[in-house]
Amino acid sequence: MVLMDAAGAFEDQDLRIADLVEREGRALVIAISKWDLKEHDGGAIGKMRDEADRRLQQVRGVPVVAVSGLTGEGLDRMMKAVVETHAVWNRRVPTHALNRWLEEAIAAHPPPAVSAAA
Repeated sequence: MVLMDAAGAFEDQDLRIADLVEREGRALVIAISKWDLKEHDGGAIGKMRDEADRRLQQVRGVPVVAVSGLTGEGLDRMMKAVVETHAVWNRRVPTHALNRWLEEAIAAHPPPAVSAAA
């Protein structure tokens, strides 16, 4: 989990840490802390999710949850996101299902033919 301050979310250090998590091949949940201090309208968390998708394209769709340590707001959603991310991350795909998917993908988008140059 990468914890970002609501007042300055997606600062350079936040982005570097999230990028390191992705490069290490780990699952990621983004928590926006101090949500109780931020003035926000009805779509504020949606805007944060859009910002995450825009600034962290390599992990597009990662869960973004607003939390407040002071009031406890969002902690249940944060834990739910962690549990769901863990379940997805540890899901095993049978080899035959993966091979079938790969065959279909290659059939739909065949690799370019390589010409033999003399």
